[in-house]
Amino acid sequence: MVGSVIVLRMSAATIPLNARVAPTSTPATTATTSAATTSAAAAITPAPAAATAAAGSEDATQVATQYLAGYEAGSAALGFRGGEFGAEGWARRDIVAGGTLGLLPYDNILTEGYAAGTPTGAAALAALVAVVPPILTPGRLALYCVMAVERASESPSPSSRPLPWHPRFARYLTSLPPTYDDPLWWDDIALAVVAGTDVGAAVDDRRAWLQRALGILSAAAASAPADHAGWAPLRHVLTWKTLRWAHSTHASRAFPASLGVPPGAPVDEAAVGCLLPGLDLLNHRYRTRITWERRQDGVAFVTADGVPAGAQVFNNYGAKSNDEFLVGYGFVLPRNVHDAAAVKVGVGGATGVMFAALRDALQLLSRVSWSWASDGGIAVPAELVTTMRLATWCAWQAAAGAGAV
Repeated sequence: MVGSVIVLRMSAATIPLNARVAPTSTPATTATTSAATTSAAAAITPAPAAATAAAGSEDATQVATQYLAGYEAGSAALGFRGGEFGAEGWARRDIVAGGTLGLLPYDNILTEGYAAGTPTGAAALAALVAVVPPILTPGRLALYCVMAVERASESPSPSSRPLPWHPRFARYLTSLPPTYDDPLWWDDIALAVVAGTDVGAAVDDRRAWLQRALGILSAAAASAPADHAGWAPLRHVLTWKTLRWAHSTHASRAFPASLGVPPGAPVDEAAVGCLLPGLDLLNHRYRTRITWERRQDGVAFVTADGVPAGAQVFNNYGAKSNDEFLVGYGFVLPRNVHDAAAVKVGVGGATGVMFAALRDALQLLSRVSWSWASDGGIAVPAELVTTMRLATWCAWQAAAGAGAV
């Protein structure tokens, strides 16, 4: 304990709590919730219950079919169409429980390894790994550079030259949304709502990381020969806007990097993720039972429950809080059972019996969870109210003993 403050994270479901310590000198008792944070953010940013997948310059529903195995032959069960939140997947025929929704060949998966094999990716990676102190995930940043270059190659400027490699993912990247709803795209007024929260801190960290990377890459590009095979394509497209776009695209769509290689092949443990064109259009639905399988011929999505013909096909983005959904995907879910509340309990100068009583109360609190009220607010458990009253009493007693009352 530092500064006589104990901070707990209290779940909305039955997720075990983790006690942690926060340094502060404030003796008052306060309570804040991340649910309140994301509710406020939702009032500014659209918060659909599914990931937005609006098309870019070319219809994403058409482009996606070019990457999946068997689609042109008519054997693919998964199709794509426009939906409430943009492109979505649907069942072209009845899919039985245990059936394959779609299969994506490994050559059609955008990985950090693919990026490093291009002149631009190799040049960017070399510049990023050479800096001191090290920058986080240089392979992912090099992938961002290749994403920006391949996307730009679909609408070249009069002075641009053809890329020195075949941009295999250019049409896919161009079909994706040109902007996103995550907080990296918010204005200062919207960001003020989440200032001082976990969301605000996450945005600050990502912005600082991307801006440092932009400085490193811009300096390396400026010092390289004008006709450098790697830097020349990147030099005119590398901006804050394009790097932010690549990050938001990756953050909202990436799957585990291990899916990018066949079973038995070595996995780059430093890689952060890979992109699965087409399969990444599936919207999120809580408790959807789906498996991502590595097969010898590609990555398959398999449904555990089956999907009737014509119905929307969903993915499951995992048991995430609204903080995580907002930062990574740009949306929040109503009444998300995986939300957590940060409860800061100031105990003043409490010692001895007072502190022991508060400690015991906090141990009780760590075994309970809050829930959503019928009006959409938070139903505060009685144990929390009792604990906060005890903390207030401790602070009052400590102040009285010091002569402040």
